[in-house]
Amino acid sequence: HSEQRMIVSVAGRVMTLNRPLRHTHHGASSPESVDGRNAETRAEVALLTRNVKIQGDERWTEGYGCHVYVTSMQGEVYDSFGHVDLDNVEISKCGQRNTERFALHFDHLIKGPASRVSHTTIHSSYNTGVHLERSSNITLQNLVVYHTIGQSIDVLSSSHVTVKGCLTLAALPRLESDTYNK
Repeated sequence: HSEQRMIVSVAGRVMTLNRPLRHTHHGASSPESVDGRNAETRAEVALLTRNVKIQGDERWTEGYGCHVYVTSMQGEVYDSFGHVDLDNVEISKCGQRNTERFALHFDHLIKGPASRVSHTTIHSSYNTGVHLERSSNITLQNLVVYHTIGQSIDVLSSSHVTVKGCLTLAALPRLESDTYNK
């Protein structure tokens, strides 16, 4: 069960949350057997907030959040090679339902400098958290992707992509209605 809470105070090893948890979450070692093998299970805890924020506005509740789009363009007059370096950024209320506008979208990044997204959170999205298509030289490291509709991280027809230390929590299946429940 996924639950989102705010920490209101910390005293030593005790945290006080803004409201009680509705479900039991193991905080210590709790070995369980899966197919005859022990699998250790604990509650997954992630910090979602960051000081630098990319955030959709109030229209987000209608399914239309912002769309971070990174691409390259080649033309007769000039070439533009897109790239991004995001570190410790919070991307929230992004993505647009029933479209190809994902929260963070890399498209046609074939040439140009490498892109990196690290120590970043992507949450509360009406679409896929990170979508890479026909792109290369991208590193996704230590991301937290929480409460997205569809895939958390989607890589299509891309090369030289590194995904390392990423945590995905509560990715909701893409439904015909594409509704989002807080």
